[in-house]
Amino acid sequence: MEAMYRDVERPVEAVLANMEATGIRIDRDYLNEFSKQLEGDLAKIESTAYEAAGEEFNLGSPKQLSALFFETLGLDKRKSRKTKTGYSTDAATLEKLQGDHPVVDSVVEYRTLSKLKSTYVDALPALIRPSTGRVHTDFNQAVTTTGRLSSSNPNLQNIPTRTAFSRQIRQAFLPKEGWQLVAADYSQVELRILAHLSEEPILIKAYRENDDVHRLTASLLFDKEKEEISADERRIAKVVNFGVIYGMGAAGRRRYFNFSTRSLQALKGSDPSKIDLSSLRTNGYDAGSLRAAANAPIQGSSADIIKVAMIRLHEVLKDYQANMLLQVHDELIFEVPPDEWEELQPKIEKTMESAVELAVPLKVEAQAGNHWMEAK
Repeated sequence: MEAMYRDVERPVEAVLANMEATGIRIDRDYLNEFSKQLEGDLAKIESTAYEAAGEEFNLGSPKQLSALFFETLGLDKRKSRKTKTGYSTDAATLEKLQGDHPVVDSVVEYRTLSKLKSTYVDALPALIRPSTGRVHTDFNQAVTTTGRLSSSNPNLQNIPTRTAFSRQIRQAFLPKEGWQLVAADYSQVELRILAHLSEEPILIKAYRENDDVHRLTASLLFDKEKEEISADERRIAKVVNFGVIYGMGAAGRRRYFNFSTRSLQALKGSDPSKIDLSSLRTNGYDAGSLRAAANAPIQGSSADIIKVAMIRLHEVLKDYQANMLLQVHDELIFEVPPDEWEELQPKIEKTMESAVELAVPLKVEAQAGNHWMEAK
């Protein structure tokens, strides 16, 4: 612990202070236009929902939604749970109800866009510091249980990426005028750490030979040659691989895939993690504790690796004008003058890849663009 404090946590503090002071430039005009676009999209979703329901209602009111779903439309109450004001219409309930009535899809879409608009599109411009024209987040070293850095005021580690709309928010993050924004991220770092910790020979061999691990897993799951694996089968294998890290059990997999119970149990038995959790089960800890115990060494190691990389990159960048701006878990964001990019790209990648020596190689790709969305 003393070595971690001396060699990682204390030196990374100066790096974080520098990043906080630098901040990141935000495109206010772009976000204002995007907000107007989302207003129009939300109005269209409202009209579609009213038509599907046969009446007008407040899409943002859980009480009205509960009455509409379970009284007016007679949707299955067993898919919800009783609350003080009726039946719940939380995210888990909506997920179960999707496909049962068109209005449910409209409500899900409305909630997603509405949250996107209020949390990011409308909120970020108000957080721009007038003296710098930038947003300055706080990085916290001692908040998460695994040692990961967290970001607050505002949280810039939580910018969503799942949908085309959410990715558009990243377009608002800019470098200094005339410079490039660079995103450098570790490829499958947690799976690589899992291979290292578990000493699983198939995983280690795959990473050493630069194989497609998700395709390899799919070939084992579906008993097919790697060349015969479809895009959907690879996607399923990807969720299974990451499910190992995050402790997804048979029930969790069933929500994602239409597998038989027997197949799911077989997958559960093939998890390559060697972490012994039997004592936790004996002592009666819940499933959440089991997942945390399995995930902590992996996520914690990943956090340490990127902190070491940040400390070393901070030294590298002292010879350049470029700045390190953000850390988003396995990804680092920089702003780089165009004349420094060619020289810095291999230095950034090599510094991150050599932060620690594992049983498998670390792989990093750094890409440049005019904004964050272009750099990914």
